[in-house]
Amino acid sequence: MSIGIADSRDLAAAVAHDAIDQLAAAVDTINQLEALLKAARVGAGRDTETARLLDLGIYAISVQTNDFDYAREMLRGRLDSSAPQKPSASKRGAPCPDRLPLKVFAAGRQHEAARDLGVQQAAISKAIRVGRAVFVTRQADGSYSATEEKPFPSPRSGGAV
Repeated sequence: MSIGIADSRDLAAAVAHDAIDQLAAAVDTINQLEALLKAARVGAGRDTETARLLDLGIYAISVQTNDFDYAREMLRGRLDSSAPQKPSASKRGAPCPDRLPLKVFAAGRQHEAARDLGVQQAAISKAIRVGRAVFVTRQADGSYSATEEKPFPSPRSGGAV
């Protein structure tokens, strides 16, 4: 099965947007670690070995945060300056066909999809990663709902009810 050029560009854009989302999540995690180290530093004294190690950790974290922020902005810039993309608003603004797979709904916009569904971005990422059969439907009021399809009876229960 071959993939068309337009489809491959859409796929590349979706992958790039997902990478930007993952970099943003990494920066959030690193910022939490930095806050933890700074809190520990307060009680470490002035010229102790522990204080010097905590200072080194805080420095390393700030460098890594800057590197991730730079990588995210460079990726976003490259994506914006690349070949014209289909406007993603058409996916969100137009009425949905009956329903969309979560992977399609969240392609390149996991944070926005999470907000639309009222969940954390990590939940979207994990559901896609493990291949859960989740489908998103747009409601008449413009909100979104998600439904997961599972086999019945469950394969784990051996068919017993």
